[in-house]
Amino acid sequence: PGGENGTYAVKAAKQGNAILKIWVSALAHISDYVRIRVGYAILPSLATVHLGSKICFTTHLTEDKPGWWTTGDKAVISIQPETGVATALVTGRAVIYHKIEDVIDTHT
Repeated sequence: PGGENGTYAVKAAKQGNAILKIWVSALAHISDYVRIRVGYAILPSLATVHLGSKICFTTHLTEDKPGWWTTGDKAVISIQPETGVATALVTGRAVIYHKIEDVIDTHT
């Protein structure tokens, strides 16, 4: 459990559906199931960008804290941290990250 309110953080491994069973350890007959639908957190998820072109990455993840965009290879693509607008600089591959302080870290 996280914090003082008994919350859990779950990180999905891939896109799809998962069923999470929750129960009271002392009373195993008291349980419930939660369906978790997992989709892409960053869109577009798999993008091909032509040299010199711009692309705008977006995310539906929101928190009270502001997030920022980064790239795994600044030589391949530049990205504006606040807006997610990126420009292809050279031919290659790069991973795009969206981070919300120490709360959420995702990539595509």
